[in-house]
Amino acid sequence: MDALTFDAFRAANVARCLKWHPDGLESWSPSDWLTAVTGELGELASLLKMRNRERDGLPGNKFSPTDRQVADELADVLTYLDLLAATLGVDLGRAAAQKFNEVSERVGFPDRIELE
Repeated sequence: MDALTFDAFRAANVARCLKWHPDGLESWSPSDWLTAVTGELGELASLLKMRNRERDGLPGNKFSPTDRQVADELADVLTYLDLLAATLGVDLGRAAAQKFNEVSERVGFPDRIELE
């Protein structure tokens, strides 16, 4: 499998989303998309809380979260975050790279992401 680019992810993500939202991404407000992102973050947080309980020897888990479950929730967060960005007209890949470079510059680190 080749490396996934933000552009390829965006194209596939929006195309699939339009099957659920045939009236367009704008049929949900940015607040609606943010609620979806937050819901997925909550699911991820729940899994990590279970891992913390296991680490600390605390009772109460119904199951032991697998790496795959954690990865799936991270992917769900990314999917909805990308749809929120698309709704707001933000190129998430470019914005992430620009912000990464700004922080590296500010703190004096040499790490940069090349932008085309």
